Amino acid sequence: VGLQSLYTNAVGSNNTAFGYSALYSNTTNSNSAFGYKALNANTTGHRNAAFGNNALTNNRSGNYNVAMGHQALLNNTTHPVQIIWAGKPYPLDYPAINDFNHLVHISKSYKNVAVCIGYELALSKRLKQAADVWLNNPRVPREASGTSGMTAAMNGAVNLSTNDGWICEFIHNGNNGFVVPPIDYENTHVNDQDEYDLDQLYKILEDQILPLYYDNKDTWRDIVKNGMNDVQVQFESNRMADEYYQILYQ
Repeated sequence: VGLQSLYTNAVGSNNTAFGYSALYSNTTNSNSAFGYKALNANTTGHRNAAFGNNALTNNRSGNYNVAMGHQALLNNTTHPVQIIWAGKPYPLDYPAINDFNHLVHISKSYKNVAVCIGYELALSKRLKQAADVWLNNPRVPREASGTSGMTAAMNGAVNLSTNDGWICEFIHNGNNGFVVPPIDYENTHVNDQDEYDLDQLYKILEDQILPLYYDNKDTWRDIVKNGMNDVQVQFESNRMADEYYQILYQ
């Protein structure tokens, strides 16, 4: 899988690592890791991805964008990327299985794209340890929480996400991660929402994350450290147990 990987989940739960070389986008259930480290992106229900020294693949709700944005990233020689998909669709989720199989098919056309099977705790651990960017792009407001992004940040991965789940109270854009600028999602058609999120993800990756990662390493290192410090203060099981008791059970 290379120095790194990226996995993107869009519908169910997929994980991708995008690292020295990889970013992976899945629309059914997946997680992705991108880079020297990783970015994970999910686009429909829960999307997680790692975006690393080298990769990005983006998939939206069953529609795979393999046109300019995808091609430009995969063929970028100044800021090279590699895409690694990793996921496990639910056994009876046949649309998700079809999407994942389609990703496998697409990966055969690129030397810097790969698919990892058997996504369980061990692979999740490896992706998060290796990810530079964790791409998380759930379709707002479907993110239940975002624990994969939390643990990715604890391991030094920079989160790139839509403004949903835990991200709403965590990300300070450009300081400890990156977030897609929110719009009036409630009054936006789902297709327009997907298109907007996709365009913004490409823009942030191409205009901010990749140039910072390659050309401004000190600033990138500061963002990594800020994310690691902020996540351990705000997001841990003691807070969870206390809020369950104080808010729900007391």
